[in-house]
Amino acid sequence: MTPPYVPGGAVAGRVRAVGHGVDPGWVGREVVARTGHRGGYAEQALVPADGLLAVPDGLGYARRRRCCTTGPRRWRVSRARGSAAGTGS
Repeated sequence: MTPPYVPGGAVAGRVRAVGHGVDPGWVGREVVARTGHRGGYAEQALVPADGLLAVPDGLGYARRRRCCTTGPRRWRVSRARGSAAGTGS
């Protein structure tokens, strides 16, 4: 490893801004996302919009952490089945 190196494979937080062509409805939402193999411990992160997973309101900290592991897998399966992204249906 050569500095600067920031470990962490996932992030959780609130969307501060979105890029061109991304639904502005993401701004302000609580989300989790995978960062690959690094960058998850940074104060801020940049991830592709299609990698965001909305965290349901009222979900406690322990369950939010699980969204970074089992949540994305379940989300991809639901998307493959044609469910709406981030709705949990």
